[in-house]
Amino acid sequence: MLISLDSVIKYYGATLILNGVTATINPGDRIGLIGPNGSGKTTLLGLISGEISADSGTISRMPRLRIGYFHQSARMELSGSIEEELRRPFAHLIDIKNRLDDTARCMAECDPTSEQGQTLAAEYDRLNTAFESGEGYLIDVKINAVVEGMGFADFDRTMPTSQLSGGEGTRLGLAKLLLTEPDLLILDEVTNHLDFGMLAFLEDYLSRYKGAVLTVSHDRYYLEKSTNKTWEIENRQLVTYPAAYHAYLPLKAQREAMIEKEYARYTAEKARLEDYVRRNIERASTSAMAKSRIKMLERMEQKPPPAPRPKLPRFNFVEQSQPVKDVLTVEGLSLSVGEQADKRQLFSGLDMTVTRGERLAIIGPNGVGKSTLFRALAGALRSDTGQIGWGRGVILSRFAQDDDALQGSGSVLDYLWNLFPGADAHSLRSLLGGVGITGEEVYKPVAVLSGGEKAKLKLAVMLMEKGNVLLMDEPTNHLDIPAKEQLEAAMREFTGTIIAISHDRHFLTAIPTRIMELTETGGRFYSGNFTDYLAAKQAEKAARPAPVVPAAEKKNTAYHRTKKQRSAQQALKTRIERCEADIAEREDRIAEIERLLSTPEVSSDYPKLLSLTEELQCCREAIDALLLEWEALHLELEAI
Repeated sequence: MLISLDSVIKYYGATLILNGVTATINPGDRIGLIGPNGSGKTTLLGLISGEISADSGTISRMPRLRIGYFHQSARMELSGSIEEELRRPFAHLIDIKNRLDDTARCMAECDPTSEQGQTLAAEYDRLNTAFESGEGYLIDVKINAVVEGMGFADFDRTMPTSQLSGGEGTRLGLAKLLLTEPDLLILDEVTNHLDFGMLAFLEDYLSRYKGAVLTVSHDRYYLEKSTNKTWEIENRQLVTYPAAYHAYLPLKAQREAMIEKEYARYTAEKARLEDYVRRNIERASTSAMAKSRIKMLERMEQKPPPAPRPKLPRFNFVEQSQPVKDVLTVEGLSLSVGEQADKRQLFSGLDMTVTRGERLAIIGPNGVGKSTLFRALAGALRSDTGQIGWGRGVILSRFAQDDDALQGSGSVLDYLWNLFPGADAHSLRSLLGGVGITGEEVYKPVAVLSGGEKAKLKLAVMLMEKGNVLLMDEPTNHLDIPAKEQLEAAMREFTGTIIAISHDRHFLTAIPTRIMELTETGGRFYSGNFTDYLAAKQAEKAARPAPVVPAAEKKNTAYHRTKKQRSAQQALKTRIERCEADIAEREDRIAEIERLLSTPEVSSDYPKLLSLTEELQCCREAIDALLLEWEALHLELEAI
């Protein structure tokens, strides 16, 4: 056990945030923490990390537990160069290596048979053992892998970290945190800062991570790939499920159905006893029995009614009129950022046409210019070259990723009133209530809104504008999962045109009819959604001819191996094949369990459901162990 929480309660002032939280984090756990925005997820992370204290209850931690915490919004403390920051997690190993080198030099200068020589040899062995056990010989391998995965492969590692942008600094902080390899890694909304390649790297990294991981995310694909348990904060309480996100959903439905049935039985039994007492308490012949029923009522455990299910936000995009068929034409567009000597071209030669009713998603690596393109499309930025033409009758409504338009000290209601002065207070409050900004929240200053609240306000503005072309830059970034699902449903029902930037893979699977991959040389278009895009990319990769290596450059691999080496090599290959077979067998079982979990027979049988989800977790843990063994065997084979 790494951490145990028992009946933990937390207030902020007089407001109860968490009530009676009980849970345990064990080595190897992969926990996804979910819940509506403002439900207390970040507070729970603060309690677990020790940054804040509980008002009551106990939190127990394993002695010398190392916790690494990636905060949702705070940029990590960075100084020096990129290379210096990436080497800081290995400072103790680098110190051992320096002492090893010093000891080796001293050993070379003295008689190995002398007392001093023997002392130095013993010290060298001790230091070398510590260096090897800490995987000191893999320092550069680990750094290079994280540099590549976090998008710093093309950076000059001597660059001062002060010259990094906010997003780059956040990613470097994450890279540094991963290299520390703490016993418990806490990640709060880490996926908001990563593009597809970085997400794939992180998911692969976490699949092989030796410690436990506790992650807050609204990215459903990430939760499914990177977790094996789900914690949900609901009505100030924590409910734990032994399953990843998609398998947690039927477990939650089962739990809610059981609570409702138990409450129905309780109320029926209570009503029956109360009715008996009411009819018989005054009769002499039955008064004693009625009094026994009163005692039974007094002994009954009081059951509160099931908590009301949270009200979901409502989005309904309506276009006030239809534009012409070709709503957007872009020809030879080039865009740059920066001024004079610092000017840098993002992309050039972009051609695109968007037709009425199309849902186009724009994807691409961070920094390629997706948001800059949207600013140019909205008329907020002049292009270097090329033409942007909007069709007749287009009414543009834009969801910007930045919050520049939401600055000011006024309230949420005032903000909407200033934009739509002809609207009445009742209709504006109804609109805000529909998107999830309710009650006194409408008088909240815009400047203090959370990321999710700002997103809902921007969506409320779009609903009022009734545009027939929606420009949406990362609209799901700060929304919780229920709000994302409601937004996606509304966008699918919208009859107008949608052009959206996103790295949310679930959104990209649910919404687009076409995808444009933005690159430095323009755009590449793919029909269908994200699944179709991945299939097309895979087909492109398979069709690409293998590079031809000139004969003169081919390495001579005809090594003169000894019989012992050949035997060892064959033994390793046999063990690798056995590992791969075991992995395939467990993957087949996982697929079968996931199929069973979706069937009505299993979803209505709670004990069976629980048994299968526990087996699912065991299979995934076994695959993790087998992958580690497979990797170690390959390294051993390469060494031979």
